[in-house]
Amino acid sequence: MQLHRLGLSLGAVQTVTFDVGGRIHRVTESMLKQHHNTLLGRLAAKALKDGTDDPIFIDRDGDLFLFVLNFLREGEVDLPMTVPRKAFMAEIRYYGIAYDWGSIRQFGAPSLLSEVSDLAVITLAGCLSFILVSMKKC
Repeated sequence: MQLHRLGLSLGAVQTVTFDVGGRIHRVTESMLKQHHNTLLGRLAAKALKDGTDDPIFIDRDGDLFLFVLNFLREGEVDLPMTVPRKAFMAEIRYYGIAYDWGSIRQFGAPSLLSEVSDLAVITLAGCLSFILVSMKKC
């Protein structure tokens, strides 16, 4: 359990330190209390009760943990194309975090509807070109 000053107007804020896959993350106690029913919330509650300052080690992907924390903070997340949605889903299931598909978006990914629409336009343009060329031959 550590007290850290996160800003002049906020005063002392209690944080819990996680070591996830070798990456250190400090998370506010207040955010973790909002998610007391998750694995992170339970681990934090135990650490705060015990008064330990030691980081809580979790043998998971430390890079994906950043997105897990953002999801907890915001209730939604935008994943870059470099983060597989399946891997992220495995992480939030591991931590016992409730979610719905609509709250997990992947930016930079073309939608299927967009791909089908583009294909239809290309196909239609190709057919018109074929028809025009065929008509000239008649």
